[in-house]
Amino acid sequence: MRRGSLRRGRDALMLDKTRLALRRDLTAANLFENLAPRYGPLAALSFREPRYHKFPGKSLTYRDCLRFTSLTAEAVIRELDLKKGERVLVATPEEAELLLAMAAVVKAGGVAVPETRGPGAPGLGRRLRECGVTAALVDAATWGDGGLPAEVGGMPLRVMFLGPSSVAPQGHAVLDRSMEACEPLFLPYTLKPGNVVALCLATEDPFGRGERELALMLSNRGLLQAARSILPLLPLRRGRECRCRASLRRPSGLFLAVAALLAGTTLCFPDEAAGAEGEEGAEGAGLLVSGRCAVSAVRTAEEVNGGEEALLHLSLFTAGERATALSLRLSLRLGGRVFSLPWVTVPPNRAAVLDEVGGRVAEGEEGELAVWGPAVTAGYWNDLETTFRSWRDGWLRTGMRVTAGRGGKPVL
Repeated sequence: MRRGSLRRGRDALMLDKTRLALRRDLTAANLFENLAPRYGPLAALSFREPRYHKFPGKSLTYRDCLRFTSLTAEAVIRELDLKKGERVLVATPEEAELLLAMAAVVKAGGVAVPETRGPGAPGLGRRLRECGVTAALVDAATWGDGGLPAEVGGMPLRVMFLGPSSVAPQGHAVLDRSMEACEPLFLPYTLKPGNVVALCLATEDPFGRGERELALMLSNRGLLQAARSILPLLPLRRGRECRCRASLRRPSGLFLAVAALLAGTTLCFPDEAAGAEGEEGAEGAGLLVSGRCAVSAVRTAEEVNGGEEALLHLSLFTAGERATALSLRLSLRLGGRVFSLPWVTVPPNRAAVLDEVGGRVAEGEEGELAVWGPAVTAGYWNDLETTFRSWRDGWLRTGMRVTAGRGGKPVL
């Protein structure tokens, strides 16, 4: 009992030293270093169910997340010999665990390639090759029986399993064992605004060249700017629960998850999260929904229509998951009817409808959706042709055909 108390005291002292050393601007690498002093004892992440008791309970506080990401970052560097800028496949069906592992990879200097699907997912091997993945941090229960290639692009794939060690294959590094040799004092890499932190899945080629899965580059500045832009518009309350139905494989999911953490909420991913991608692909939108006061479906204080609740839905549009432009739409559901407002682009990001030569089209005419702003992606990973074709005259052309509304604003 006394030994456990001494260890907790030593860990707390280490974390305090870490926070003192990291009093600088917020980045994707020191996210929990900045949030733990503000929200420390509050629950940050809630798990659908403890997977093989990887974590001590059904939720982790902001301090727990700081400790876990620091230990994981050090373990990844030690076991995988991770170098700055290397692409790391982070694969687990539990989205809360995926978010933690991605944060640790970024803290260790890597670029996260998130994946929630299993080994038999279509196009997975091609995605690993196109992203240049050299290391993997994967769930043992899902990937322990195989499915990972021994080599990617002629280079051996270095693998660490998220654990637990009881179900991990023999002869491989396992996170829970590796963390025992690590200390919670870890100084994250210093990220510049333009550093790429994640390669998110794009639904399709913006120029319609067949079935291709492009990787959107999500930069440190783009991720934080997007989260900060939508934060004032989201009905978030500190300490309340948020339920996210946007997959972390796509930009909208990461934007919304980081925004929820910045607000000090408890972020959880319901069982529908994995199946919500069909809805995202259909609308190009990621939704946050909640049965309690939270992000995208918010219960009002009043009850209407004989006890039925009025739900305020907030949809986030990211240009068909192709360009990470930010637009929001509010919808009020009363009984069986839904009343929606037009899509509104979140400032300082901008959207326009342009013709072939780059001029704005008149109201009622059709053109190509173009976006501009700090939340817009720098381009597509390992695809200079598509990137150069997309960027013209300072606007990112998304390849989407839309109609210009009043004032030339796109009608989405």
